[in-house]
Amino acid sequence: MDCNTTFATVDHGYLQIASGNLYQGEINSYNNWFTKFFAKLFGKSIDVFVGDKLRRLNKVSYIQFLNEHGIMATPWNLNTLKQFNNILYVRSDTKGPMRQHIGSAAKIASLTRKMVISIGSNDEVRATKYLGKGADVNQLFWIRGYDGKYVFEEHLSGGLPRAKIDPFSSDQLSPILFAAQHSLHTLVNHLLSFGALAAYIGHRYNFSREILSVANNTTLKPTVRPVVVVNNHPCCRSRVHVHHQFGLDLKTSQTITYRDTLQKTHDLMLDATYRFAPPILNAELPRTCDWSSTDVIGRTPLF
Repeated sequence: MDCNTTFATVDHGYLQIASGNLYQGEINSYNNWFTKFFAKLFGKSIDVFVGDKLRRLNKVSYIQFLNEHGIMATPWNLNTLKQFNNILYVRSDTKGPMRQHIGSAAKIASLTRKMVISIGSNDEVRATKYLGKGADVNQLFWIRGYDGKYVFEEHLSGGLPRAKIDPFSSDQLSPILFAAQHSLHTLVNHLLSFGALAAYIGHRYNFSREILSVANNTTLKPTVRPVVVVNNHPCCRSRVHVHHQFGLDLKTSQTITYRDTLQKTHDLMLDATYRFAPPILNAELPRTCDWSSTDVIGRTPLF
């Protein structure tokens, strides 16, 4: 990937554009069928091939963008400038990579997840695409040994079943460590050029969950149920009455107390040539967390 590789992604209605790791600016774009249809109907748009897609751009915004980049664009010669990837002049007065100019945290999180999944699939081309579009190069994540999922939360236990879980191993990595682990050395260099921290040390942990206690709970709950009564009279209109029936419900539930145990076993890092180094033993004392969960088993009407 060089400075002429064009990346583009939509954020808040504007097409954000970068050349390599250099952010270039934004162009007003039309991104759904409704706005695309009417923009073309009234002659306000132009279809331009930007990055890896055909985009429908606002003509005025596109002309302004090109003029700012030293390309003479007018409404009369705009149709000759539809191959954006071939004409972009890279400005040197850029303000960092694409991710610093995307206002939506959800957008960055989605691009980062897609990049990590592509790395896990050894798809270097797709991973590079999401990197250029604005993925976070230093986002930490878990590779959970229990189910093989990528977990982007602070704790790896998110989404695990509330049950006894035998010990399993999980790695906490950054994208550059993950790319080096998969021997994607070209991608490692791209990540470095986008600001990835090569000195970050990942970790390997053992996680387990045990059941400490089970308590059965029984409670009585007063209830009020509406009962509709229809009185039929042969000589006049039927009358509807609503009565309230009072009763008791027997509610049964179960409170289970769990203990989660997390123990670091190894450090994971890059060597001097940015290759994935063998794991280094660095065992720590296990950390435990006790928590409880109450599940309703059922309700039985008594009367």
